[in-house]
Amino acid sequence: MPQLRLIDASDKLTTATTPTLFAHSRLRTNDLAHSAAPGVVFSLALDNPTDAQIDAEFLFNLPLNIEQDTQRLGSVEDIVASSILSTTDPVSCLAQCNEHDDCAAWNLQVEDFNCTLFSKVALNNHADGYFSGVKAAFSTAQGDGCITMSRTVGEGPTKGDASVCGEVESTRFVTGNNVAEVWEKFNNNNNKEMQDITAQDAYGAAITKINIPPNSSATLSLSFAWYFPARDYMGHEINNHYAQLWESSAEVGAELLASVESDVKDIDGFHDTFFDSSLPEFLTDALVNSFSHVRSAWWREANSDEKSKTSSSTLEGPQWRQWEAMDCVNIDSVHNDGERHVPYITLFPEAGEREGGGIEEDEHASY
Repeated sequence: MPQLRLIDASDKLTTATTPTLFAHSRLRTNDLAHSAAPGVVFSLALDNPTDAQIDAEFLFNLPLNIEQDTQRLGSVEDIVASSILSTTDPVSCLAQCNEHDDCAAWNLQVEDFNCTLFSKVALNNHADGYFSGVKAAFSTAQGDGCITMSRTVGEGPTKGDASVCGEVESTRFVTGNNVAEVWEKFNNNNNKEMQDITAQDAYGAAITKINIPPNSSATLSLSFAWYFPARDYMGHEINNHYAQLWESSAEVGAELLASVESDVKDIDGFHDTFFDSSLPEFLTDALVNSFSHVRSAWWREANSDEKSKTSSSTLEGPQWRQWEAMDCVNIDSVHNDGERHVPYITLFPEAGEREGGGIEEDEHASY
């Protein structure tokens, strides 16, 4: 949730300037490993058309500890406590989980105020009128410029961490039990602390600041990165290959900020493949659209679920996979892969090898 605050901004600035927010992930032609970084950089471009210096702050809030309209229903044997709350505020249920040593996840049914704590973390699913969450804690490490939400309880796809990172010298961190509390700390000119966090609060945010000289421009950037190695597919842990390339979300977030300039050049180069060419416009358009399905691609570890025989026993290295569509769980459907291979062979030949080889070797290629 990105937010901007202009400090002591004049009417001229607020009416003459429209901040522009950009977001990018890595995309380097013929380099799947580099492009696999699990994170996004948000860059806010600002102009100062006035004759005075302007101070600006950019906030990114991490709201993952409270998941609205979701439920996590574990088995009856996993219930460690259940109570009827006096409020439907999910923070109260989160607080009970934090206070209970055996709690790993919680579930709140708003209609009857029922807060249930579980010793194991079940997968979540959409459910109107529910809140749920996993026990987690916010922390910062000296020198990395990140605030990290860590889930260390249980096993499986929910175990891992997520971080928001900024430049070390100009970024501060806050937490709160609601968005209003985070906003109050963001909006407080007197709060100059670089760190104002409580580990078990519901929300955590990074705030970066910049001074914009008169009649000039500036850019504020924050990265959002995640690290959840044990990817789930239909009850199988198939694991994300990026866990072999990085060790934490904070490492990814800091690296993405350090490589913004080169990563943007990579993206420009990727676009030039299509647009800086002699191809007619209709063909360029067709080629660009033929690559749009890369949004549903994922890179799994080979041999990560051998007990269920859902992975090749002979193919070395990671395997490239794709959903048939966002609303369809089929993997690498033949009737889609035919045209999808065309751009991959050109721009990411390794993806074709990793996909085709996996299908050839896999006992259950469409599990």
